[in-house]
Amino acid sequence: MAAKSPVLVAVLAMSWILTVAMGCGGKSENEPTTSAATHEAQVATSDGGAFQVKLKTLPAPLETNEHFRLTVQITALEGASLEGIEVTADADMPAHGHGMNTKPITSKTGDGQYEVEGFLFHMPGYWELYVDIMRAGQRERATFSFNLD
Repeated sequence: MAAKSPVLVAVLAMSWILTVAMGCGGKSENEPTTSAATHEAQVATSDGGAFQVKLKTLPAPLETNEHFRLTVQITALEGASLEGIEVTADADMPAHGHGMNTKPITSKTGDGQYEVEGFLFHMPGYWELYVDIMRAGQRERATFSFNLD
């Protein structure tokens, strides 16, 4: 058997790394390793620190290529208010550079409570789900992570 050149070995190794990183289900370096099956409810603080967001997926656990909806509870943290907020939600696969094939619709169901319908994770892999809270022209975002097998 002929010896392989170090350059060929390096090229093959880099090709394999890029295939794993960019292929379906590829992970980003900050991605958690939990499965969607463990996610019945999650809580996150918005990136500006003004809101705590709790969400639950219905149904749980999530399945690839199956529609689901969210129930969302938003709590104002110290100094913030729920007065005049608008809430939207969306998701994407950062490692792939694309989002969902559907557009979710948000409905207010109570004070700080929302239901979002129209989610569909159409392929397995790492997804980020975003709940955006608009207040006085400023956006705060809570990010939730899901891994689908």
